Amino acid sequence: MLARLRASLLGVFVRLPWLGTALSLVVYGLGVVWRGLYVLRLHDPRKFVYSDMSLYVNLAKKFTRPGYKLTPNDITHPPGATVVFSWLYKHDNTMSTMVWFQFAVCALTPLAVALLGWALFGKRNAKIVLVLASIYFPFVEYGGFFLAEMQMILCIPLALALLIIAAKRERMVAVVGVALLGATVLSWAVALKALSLLAGGIGGVVFLAFWSGAPFKKKLAVVLTMAIGLAPVSIWLSDRCTTANEGHFCYSNNKNAADVLLGHYGRVQTITWKNPKGGTFTFGNPSDYQHGYTDKPVFHFGMTDSKANSDEAKRWMKAHPSQAVVLSLQHVFDMYATSAWPSSATKEWQIMAVYQYLFIAFIFFPACMLLVDMLRKKGFRALLKSSELLVLAPFLGLVAAVMIATGEPRYRIPFDSLFIVVAVEFYQRWREGREAAPAVDEAMSILASPTSGTGGAAEQAEVADSDVPDPSRDRDHPQPEADDLAGAERSGD
Repeated sequence: MLARLRASLLGVFVRLPWLGTALSLVVYGLGVVWRGLYVLRLHDPRKFVYSDMSLYVNLAKKFTRPGYKLTPNDITHPPGATVVFSWLYKHDNTMSTMVWFQFAVCALTPLAVALLGWALFGKRNAKIVLVLASIYFPFVEYGGFFLAEMQMILCIPLALALLIIAAKRERMVAVVGVALLGATVLSWAVALKALSLLAGGIGGVVFLAFWSGAPFKKKLAVVLTMAIGLAPVSIWLSDRCTTANEGHFCYSNNKNAADVLLGHYGRVQTITWKNPKGGTFTFGNPSDYQHGYTDKPVFHFGMTDSKANSDEAKRWMKAHPSQAVVLSLQHVFDMYATSAWPSSATKEWQIMAVYQYLFIAFIFFPACMLLVDMLRKKGFRALLKSSELLVLAPFLGLVAAVMIATGEPRYRIPFDSLFIVVAVEFYQRWREGREAAPAVDEAMSILASPTSGTGGAAEQAEVADSDVPDPSRDRDHPQPEADDLAGAERSGD
């Protein structure tokens, strides 16, 4: 019954080829409505301004003051989100525009993920990806918090999609134009999270050196264009950070060394930095809190003192090398084994937990299996050149970043879209393989049987024309019984 129902449904889609597109657009439309209800009503970000959200919002308010001068404590996080929020707050101090901005980014995200699927694997992949991205709750949940993650969720698939689309343009003018647009999106991502630079760098290396989807000349033009397009933002980030950091160089923020110390100082729940010059900060990794760690060391130097934090982290790692390695590996594991913050501290924790389990079982694992299957069937060189590896290459940058510092699901979720695209491709090839299997079995049975199909008829004609007598037609040579044949075979005659 299920087979007949499936065949009937496939028949409908064959007769009405536009139906799949229509259904995916309907699901996307319902997803936009869901996002509107959630972000604008059910989970208004203005009601969740605490911890990191409070830091972003308070900094945004500070930046709107005329002539405000940045201090080292103002650059503990990359400025991308706070600059956007400050511009919106300056034009609407009720923060209503900031909420609508969160909704707009949230609504555009499924389209960006679908664009990536279309750029690499075609329309069918894009339609399914659009549906999955529309119903993936983490892509809705982070719209309800004033954090950098929601913008990152949009930027990562969009930047990668524009990179690929640029390389596939025929005219060099179009290649450069689309690459500049991609550079703009990548610049935004780098301003949001410093790890985007590492993720983008690894993705760029795989794209230029290995990917076989475009000529090398076009790939080189895309990479150079995006590097040039990224330069102005990089200069602005480093100049802004270094100036605010009292002349000590930093790229986008001055908290990176503190994060390394937080992730490599044993099983700590939080660390408190008491700056002798004034100012006390306490930070912890939500994953460590969920592990039940209880150590709370206190340091009498500033959280923004990169040298002091680096020296202390190096000292501890040198004294505990095996623990440092295990902690680095645990940071990667924590991206999947712990609950995503800040949802873990809200009533939505159950929904986020269920979606994380579903992601691991039906998205992450199948995507990894597709890479393993390609490696087994086609070899390592073919895997390096594949579009599947290109999509997931930026994730390798994230893995490197969390091993160096700390890890939690909040860092992983912006990269989930990459696995969704590859997982859809896995399921499509699996379905195609299952449909092709009966045809292969039938063809093998035809070749194996001398009395069926065209091969059997040819063999019968060949026997009839030969000089060998046919026992079934020759009365002087009666056909032996089945038992006699079996006995002859057993005796070796």
